[in-house]
Amino acid sequence: RLVAGIPLEEWQAYESNLDFPIEFIKMRLAEFDLPAGDKSWRLDRLEGLENPVTVENLCAFYLSQVIKRSRQWIQTWRSELIENYRVRWSANIGVPAQYCDSPALKRFEYVLGLAWILSESQVIDPFRWETLDAQMMPYRQKLSALAKESLDCRAVPEIAAEVWSFIKSNSRREGHYAFYDVGDGTLDGGSFQYVVDEDGAKIDFFYAEVRPLGITAVAQQLARELGLNEGETLEIVRAETEDWPDNIRMTKNRKAIEKLVAKVVMKGKKNYKEHRPYGALEDLRNGVRMFVGGGGSLIPDYRKTIMATHGDFQQDQAGISKYIDIAIPYPRDLLTNGLERDSFCRFAVAYGLSIPDGESPLIRLPTQMKEAVPDFAEWVPFNAENFENNIEGHS
Repeated sequence: RLVAGIPLEEWQAYESNLDFPIEFIKMRLAEFDLPAGDKSWRLDRLEGLENPVTVENLCAFYLSQVIKRSRQWIQTWRSELIENYRVRWSANIGVPAQYCDSPALKRFEYVLGLAWILSESQVIDPFRWETLDAQMMPYRQKLSALAKESLDCRAVPEIAAEVWSFIKSNSRREGHYAFYDVGDGTLDGGSFQYVVDEDGAKIDFFYAEVRPLGITAVAQQLARELGLNEGETLEIVRAETEDWPDNIRMTKNRKAIEKLVAKVVMKGKKNYKEHRPYGALEDLRNGVRMFVGGGGSLIPDYRKTIMATHGDFQQDQAGISKYIDIAIPYPRDLLTNGLERDSFCRFAVAYGLSIPDGESPLIRLPTQMKEAVPDFAEWVPFNAENFENNIEGHS
């Protein structure tokens, strides 16, 4: 029987009786559409997961359970929000910006649509690993018969969602930024410009990349590289009170984190200067402003690794004066039911995904920016009053 998409306390009841866990399902889904050179994404081999249909079905089942639970939670604990209303549900899913700008996006959107249909269906028999594909066939057929526009769900770049609280805050400023989302399986990095013009607010991505360098993925690779026990290595990497030991600091996997950080900064800087030659020179003079989010950002040494990239790669010689570490602002209108404010970095993407389509800034991906006409206008400092006039009505 498949078990997925349930709260931690319920999951612990199953954990001791699992036949086998299937980890990193998002990465497994994406790898079918990644270039041949990126096949290092598969961290372990499991029989049956070579078939893209099976992986799509597995991911759709997982998401359908999350969607169901979300509806049930609102109906049970926030019933006053929907009392005397006819409710129309919708869902957004966060996807790494690199995937959004690749053929992988269609597969992610298909899986979300499949999950949406499954979540609205009355399923009697439990889904089983051996019969998953056969059980999912009627839902796949139903999805094929529907127009994409009829589904109230869409995919959104995760980083664009995560910066929503910043855009709504009083600390928002136009200019160039880098964002690194440290997940369990992946490290997602993006270089973007936030700008407000006569057409409203925009988030322009200049470069984005995602790699299997999240907390658990790194720990597994470090264990293999150093010949250590995987569980013990994971405890070391996850430690929030102690620095990583020297043997980890010198590994190629830790260096791989810095390589991704440096690549996002340098390629983003280059493309930013090409697109906005006047504004970029002024904006980059004082360094690169960085956000670090995701659950992994709570691990001090992972964050230190990201910020140490500037010195380790001698980026001052490439015209990058420094990194400026910026905290993700905590939104004033968010209820977290007792969760600590420090945990918001884990939920920033969910907060941004809750914004209805049409209210968030226009998002342009790297391939779209390559086609965009460079902006040769003279750079004008951020004007809060103009920003309020453009988009404050969406708050």
